[in-house]
Amino acid sequence: AATRSVYVMGNLPSQSVSRSVAYAAGNGIKSFAALVPLGEYGQRASSALMSAAKANGASVVAMESYDRSNASLAAAARKTTERGGYGAVLIADGGRMASTAAPLLKPGTVKMIGTELWSGEKAITTTKALDGAWFSAVADTRFGQFSDSYRKRFGTNPYRIATLGYDAVLLSLRVARE
Repeated sequence: AATRSVYVMGNLPSQSVSRSVAYAAGNGIKSFAALVPLGEYGQRASSALMSAAKANGASVVAMESYDRSNASLAAAARKTTERGGYGAVLIADGGRMASTAAPLLKPGTVKMIGTELWSGEKAITTTKALDGAWFSAVADTRFGQFSDSYRKRFGTNPYRIATLGYDAVLLSLRVARE
């Protein structure tokens, strides 16, 4: 609940980051670094990382912010790499920014982790430095089922966010019925 009688419909950065950090910690990673964009999303992702690391007995040894430009992202990645001492780095941004940052972060020596923003992004599957990266999101097979149904009904491919609208309408209909 956001407030009394107001509910959030969708995924929050804290949910995605917490799940990814818990998974990484469960696989032996106990120190993290992060690249986070300036702004509210970055603030939420960094807070979630700090909380999740603490909850999983891990630490955050480096965190750099950037202004979503390629130059700023590259500078933040260089600072993070120079710092070292981490087993995984969270790139709290979409697929394009993750695919730009990952090659600069010693891929193969540290695990790359992401957020729900990576879901369905082609750059994630076509960037070698992101091979084996971890992120939590709704499984692509579930979205594939939704896409097939949507395409048959409306004759076009849905945006990934369309699933939230679909769920919101179904939830509203059920509440109204009851």
